[in-house]
Amino acid sequence: MTRGPRVLPLLALLCAATAAPAQTLPPLLPPDGLTDPTLAIGTGGFSDWDTGRPFIDQMMSARPWLGAAPGDWETMNAASLIAGGYVDDEGWVTRFPPGITAIRTIWAYPDATASERAGTYILTYEGEGRISIDGDVRRLDARPGRIVFSTQGKSLWITITDLDPRGIGNPIRNISVVQDKYLPLHEAGVIFRPEWLDLVKDARLLRFMNWQPINGSRIAPGDLPLIDAPGFWKMRRQGAPLSLMVELANLTGADPWFCMPHAADDAYVRAFAEYVYANLDPALVAHVEYSNEVWNEAFPQGRWVREQAAATWGIPYSHEGGFAFTTREATRDALIWEDVFGADATTRLNNVLPTQTVNTWGTGILLNPQPWAKAEPDSYLPPAAVFDSLALTTYFAGNIMSNEETRAELVARVQEDPAAARRWLTEVLTDPARPDTPATNRKVLEEQKALAAAAGLDLLAYEGGQHLHHAWAIPGLTEADVQAVTEFMTAYVRGPEMAALTATNWDVWKDVGDGPYMHFGDSGVGSKWGSFSLVDAPGIPNPTAELLFERNRTTPNWWGDSGGTRYQHGRTIEGNDRDNALSGTVKGDILLAGAGDDLLNPGPGLDHIHGGDGTDTAVLPDAPDQITFTTDGPRTVAHGPSGRWHLFSVERLRFADGTEIDTPPPAAPTP
Repeated sequence: MTRGPRVLPLLALLCAATAAPAQTLPPLLPPDGLTDPTLAIGTGGFSDWDTGRPFIDQMMSARPWLGAAPGDWETMNAASLIAGGYVDDEGWVTRFPPGITAIRTIWAYPDATASERAGTYILTYEGEGRISIDGDVRRLDARPGRIVFSTQGKSLWITITDLDPRGIGNPIRNISVVQDKYLPLHEAGVIFRPEWLDLVKDARLLRFMNWQPINGSRIAPGDLPLIDAPGFWKMRRQGAPLSLMVELANLTGADPWFCMPHAADDAYVRAFAEYVYANLDPALVAHVEYSNEVWNEAFPQGRWVREQAAATWGIPYSHEGGFAFTTREATRDALIWEDVFGADATTRLNNVLPTQTVNTWGTGILLNPQPWAKAEPDSYLPPAAVFDSLALTTYFAGNIMSNEETRAELVARVQEDPAAARRWLTEVLTDPARPDTPATNRKVLEEQKALAAAAGLDLLAYEGGQHLHHAWAIPGLTEADVQAVTEFMTAYVRGPEMAALTATNWDVWKDVGDGPYMHFGDSGVGSKWGSFSLVDAPGIPNPTAELLFERNRTTPNWWGDSGGTRYQHGRTIEGNDRDNALSGTVKGDILLAGAGDDLLNPGPGLDHIHGGDGTDTAVLPDAPDQITFTTDGPRTVAHGPSGRWHLFSVERLRFADGTEIDTPPPAAPTP
C-alpha cells in the first residue's frame, strides 16, 4: 500500500469557503527553554534494548524482523528476508519464505528500568492475518486491527503467524505500539516521547552519531542517505531517517552535529547536505564531522583509513597514513557542505576535524597531512582553509580499567571492602599526581587548544564524561575482573562522588574549550560494557545529571556567542472540555484541545494540533493561496511559508485574511 502525500489544490476548496469576520485571537506565548544553554548531548541509541525510548510509537525502536521455522526462534535474519524479496519498500513482510512459519520482532528491555515502561499499550495494524503480542503482557482486549495489553515493562515480542490469508494483497502492515497515555499525542502526529524530550530539549547541541550508520557503517559508494522513510524503517539498517534528526533539532532549538559515513561517496554527502540546508532552521548551525573516531583502530573505519592510505598512496599501513587520509576525506566532505551552503556557510555551517585527545602528534598530522600533500599536491588543501573547529573528548579516568596494575588493585579492594574501595577510588581520581583525572587532563587539553588556535580553529568536544566504567577494547581484561567490579562501578558512576568529579571536568573545559560541555549518551543502564549515559532512563535522576542540568541553566557561554531565542523551543498546551482559545508560540508547539468548540492559534513553526471533540477551528498565519495539504496517516498536514501544521480532529481552518474552509480530510490508505 502507499501512503504518499496527497497535495490538494486550495482553489477548489476556496470555492465553498466563507469569509468569516475576524475574531480576536489569544496572543502567542513566548517560547520556552533556555536562551543560552551550555550543555551538549550525544543522543543515545534507539535499539530495542535501549532505555531512552525516544519515540512515542514503540515500533520505531523494535528489532528488525526475523523469520522462524517451527521450534526455532530465529531461522532467517532481516538481511536474508530482504535479500529474498519477502519485505516491501516500507519494511513490512509481505509473505513467508519456504519453511518459515512465524515472523517476529522483539523488545529486549533491561529489567532494571521496567517501572518506567509499565502501563497499558495499544497495538494497531492494517491488513489481514494472525498477530500476537507475547512476553511480559496481559491481553485486555483484541479485535481485528487492534490489541490492548498491559505490561510490567519487561521484554515482549510480536509474532505474525499468518499473512494475507485470502491472498488479496492485504498483509499485516503499518503496525504501531503506543502507550495509552500518549494516544492523543500520537493521533496528532507527535513523534518524540515527552519524557525523553525533557532530557534533551535544552541542549545547545545534539550530536547524532548514535542515530546514524557510522561505527562499522554499511554505507558504500552508490548509496544515498535515508531521508524520509515511511513504515518500518528499522529494516533498512541505515540508522534513523535524516528527517527525524532535523525535526528534532528544529523542535528543540539545538544545533545538530552530523557524522558522514566513512565510505560514503560525493552523491551521498551532497544529498545529505542539501536536505539539511533546505530543512534545518536557518538560525541553527549544522556541525559536520567525518565518521567517528577514525583514529581508533577498534572501529572498522579506523582500519579503513589506514588501508586506503596504503592502497592509494603506496605507503605502509600506519597511524600517520590514517591521520593524513582522514584529513583528505574530511576535506572532501567539508567542501561539498560548503558548496551546498554557499554564502550561508559562514553563519550556518561548522566543519569539524576530529582528533584523539591524548595524541598531539596525531593532531599535528591532521593539521599538516604531509602524506596527502606529497602524494596529491594538486588536490591538497591546508585544513586551516577548510575547517572551523578541531574536536576531541573530555573523557577522564579511563586508565583505571585499562591499566593492569590499577585494575588489579581496584578488584582486590572491591572484593575486600566496597565502601573503602569507593573512598580509595575518589582519592585516586582527585590526586593531582595521578594521570587521566579531570584536573590533570587540563594539560593535554591546553596543548590541543594551542594546536587548534595556531591553525585558526576553535576547540570543541565531540564526546565527554567519565570513562571510568568501561570494558570495551581493553587488552587483558578478564570476565572475572568484569564481574567483580560491574555492580560497584555502576553505583559509583551514579553517586555523588561522580557529580563532584564532573563539576571539575566542566570547570576545566570551561577554561579551555570554545564550545559547550559535551556529554556522551542520554539514557542507558550500566552493564559490564560501561555506564556512559546521562541517566538510566528518563525520569530516573542521579547526582551527575542534576549537576549538568543545573550548570546548563546557570552558566553563561564562555566562548563569546550571544545565544538567543534560536535555542528555545515550543510548548505543550492542553485545554479542557469547555470552549477554549489556545495559543502556541513561534516555535514547534503541541495543542491538545478537549471536547469544546475550540479556537486554536498555533502560530508559525512545526505544530501538532489535536482538536478533540466539538467543532474546532485552527488559525493559520498564512494566506490561503500559500497553503498546500498532504496526508500523514489519519492527519491532514497544512504546509505554508510560516510552518507545517499536523491537524487531527480539527474541523475548520481560518487563514490570515479571515477566510475559512472546512479542513480537507486525510486521504484513506489504499492497499
